[in-house]
Amino acid sequence: MFASRASFVFGGALFSVIFFRHVPQLEVLPPLGQGIAKTLGVMAVLFALFCYSLELERLGKVIEEQRHERNAE
Repeated sequence: MFASRASFVFGGALFSVIFFRHVPQLEVLPPLGQGIAKTLGVMAVLFALFCYSLELERLGKVIEEQRHERNAE
């Protein structure tokens, strides 16, 4: 479960670094189509990261439940 939270924190930090690195370039906006495409791409990557962290958390819960069941026996 720690890995799921850590992956989301590191992914969010990486997104922040990339975003703030390119903020000075926003003086000239890209064409509307290109801006929408890039925004959708970033949103897709962030959603994939969110889904990945959820799956890691579910896996951690299953492993944790199995440990508790073994200790109960």
